[in-house]
Parts: sequence; C-alpha cells; structure tokens
Amino acid sequence: MFGILAPFYDGLVRLVSSKVRNCLGDQLAITADHDIASLWDVGCGTGLNATFLSARFPRAEYVGIDASSAMLDRAPSLPTARWICSDALTWMKRQPDA
Repeated sequence: MFGILAPFYDGLVRLVSSKVRNCLGDQLAITADHDIASLWDVGCGTGLNATFLSARFPRAEYVGIDASSAMLDRAPSLPTARWICSDALTWMKRQPDA
C-alpha cells in the first residue's frame, strides 16, 4: 500500500509536518552537545528527515528503516546514511539488544 503513495509522500508529509519538524528540532537542540553515534528512523518513508537529522548530527550514522522498498528507493544518498527494508518489529527482533 505505501509503495503506491511513494511518489506523493514527500509533498504530503511537508504539508502536515512543518510544526512536527520544528518541535523535533527543538527537542534535538537539547541533545546537540552530546556525541550521538547513530540515529534510527523507524518508519522513515522516503527518508525525508534524513537530511535534517544528518545536518544536525553530522558524525552520527543515520539508519532509515521502512517496510516499503518503493519508499526507500526515493531516499536520499547521504554519506552517513544506511537504508534497511524491513518492518519495525522484525528489525527490532534481530537487534542484539532487543
């Protein structure tokens, strides 16, 4: 289902997420002084937040996880980004600390 939305996803998210992104930015400002090693964006869609988060934490590895390969096909190519096609529950069960 989400694959059908992939071509329109970024535009739709931009319409409704500016306030959310501003709030996220405020919350991340609290942690900006900390050395963050990795950021996991579960349900990342097309990776719309990847550029924003990678700029905020340039030394952190960004891991985008989404169940839709069509969404991930639209994700940006960033030097610190890694994309995983999986549903969140399956991915979490495979993690050593889960």
